Amino acid sequence: MVALKLACSLCGSKVPRADCPRCGSLQLSLFDVPPAPVPDDGDTATIDEFREAARRRRAAHAARLERLSRLGRPIRVGLVGCAKTKRDEPAKCRALYKSPLFVASLAHAERVCDETFVVSAAHGLLSLDETVSPYDRTLRELPKKERLAWGERVAGSIKARFERLPLELLILTGLEYSGPIQVAAFRYSWKFEAPLTRLSIGQRLAWLKVQTPPPISRKRLRGRS
Repeated sequence: MVALKLACSLCGSKVPRADCPRCGSLQLSLFDVPPAPVPDDGDTATIDEFREAARRRRAAHAARLERLSRLGRPIRVGLVGCAKTKRDEPAKCRALYKSPLFVASLAHAERVCDETFVVSAAHGLLSLDETVSPYDRTLRELPKKERLAWGERVAGSIKARFERLPLELLILTGLEYSGPIQVAAFRYSWKFEAPLTRLSIGQRLAWLKVQTPPPISRKRLRGRS
C-alpha cells in the first residue's frame, strides 16, 4: 500500500510557513477544511485512511457551518496575537504562549466570541488545539509588502473556515499584526474591532482587566439556592 506523509515538499514543515514560497502559497487550499492532526515522523497513513479522514473532516466542517448559521447574526471571530514567550517544547497553541498578555487576551476572546484563533507570524491562522513547535519570528522582521501578504493569507484562511457566513472580527493584537488583517478585512467587507492596536502592553492588560467580569461570590450563590 502507498503511504503518505503530511509535510511541505520544499521546506519539510508539517504546517504552512509564511516564509516558504511553496507551503505559504498553498495555505489557502490547506485551510479549505480544518487541518488533520499532523502525524509524527514515524507515522504514515494509507491513501484510503487519508481519504476517510478527509471525508470526516468535511462532514464535521459542514455540520459546524450549519450550527453557526443558525445563530441568525454575524459570527464573532476572535483573533489573539501570538507571544514571544513560549514553552520550550511543542504544545497545543492555547498552551504554547506563556505571556500574561496572551493569557488575558485569549480568556477575553473565548468569553465574548463564537470561535477564537491565534494569529502567528510564522504560521498564519492557528486553531487553539493545533500542536505547534516553538519558533522565533515576528512580523517586524518583514517588509510592508510581505506583512500585507501575511494579512491576506490570514483572511483567506478565515474565509475558508467560515465560507459565506457573515463575520465580525475582534482583533486582540498590536498594530504590526492588526494592520495587515484590517486591510484584508476591508476587502471582504467584514466588520472588525481592534481595541488594543495602539495601546502599550501595560494599557492592553489594563483594558482586558476592565473587561473581565467579577467572580460570583459564594454568598450570591447561596442566595440563589
